[in-house]
Amino acid sequence: PSDCHGVAASADGVQMYAVGNTITGVYGSSDSGQTWSQVSGNLAGGWCSVACSANGKIVYIEPYNGGTIEKSSDGGVTWSATAFSATRVALACTADGGTLFYNNTATACSGNGTYLARLSGGVIQVSSNSGGTWTSVAAAPAANVSCLGASSDCTRLVAGVSNGLLYASSNLGQSWTTLTATNQVWSGAWMSPDGSKFAATVSSSGSISGGVYYCNVSALPNTTSTTSTGSICGSQGSAVELQYIGNNQFMPVGSTGLLWAN
Repeated sequence: PSDCHGVAASADGVQMYAVGNTITGVYGSSDSGQTWSQVSGNLAGGWCSVACSANGKIVYIEPYNGGTIEKSSDGGVTWSATAFSATRVALACTADGGTLFYNNTATACSGNGTYLARLSGGVIQVSSNSGGTWTSVAAAPAANVSCLGASSDCTRLVAGVSNGLLYASSNLGQSWTTLTATNQVWSGAWMSPDGSKFAATVSSSGSISGGVYYCNVSALPNTTSTTSTGSICGSQGSAVELQYIGNNQFMPVGSTGLLWAN
């Protein structure tokens, strides 16, 4: 799909959904974005945001020009209107699809909705009490952050900048790693609950072609850190072997489990 504005996926990243300005209805993929086809036969027009449950069966989409948010309980085959008004802000839902976050209440959330992440005026904020209070992250990767995805505990983040680059953080936004080298119109982002997979969408603009980008995170055995904020973190049970290479630098030489490096 081209000119994409939103992406969502099941917890394992296999079942994916994409919406956009020139996409009619909703496109779906059952092979982690390798192939796509329209899954919403009874929907017309463009949609700006999408969210789905952990199993990929329950899907929410939001129209561009007012109206109501639509819901599907069968993987996008049939749709019905919800009681929620569209606000053109990114959607998020709990793992079971039972609770929807909209109207800037969250752009990403944990399985039960306890941890939430959102963009507020271009500032990345997180909540650990279901939105009762919000805290801005230590630093944004750049100005004009336009989309955000988060792991279930919000420690791992992926953020896109409109007419800029895509970035990732493994330490709740204290430091960021640049993932791309070419400026693009990043318009939507998704991350798996454990942070091991993420996807982002690009909107078409002039010579920039839109599309969906997908990534599996893996250990980087030859990564070195030379800054005081450099860090390596991993999921529970992960392990890493470090070798000292001088000048206050360490290099990972072996690892197990999921690791992130900043």
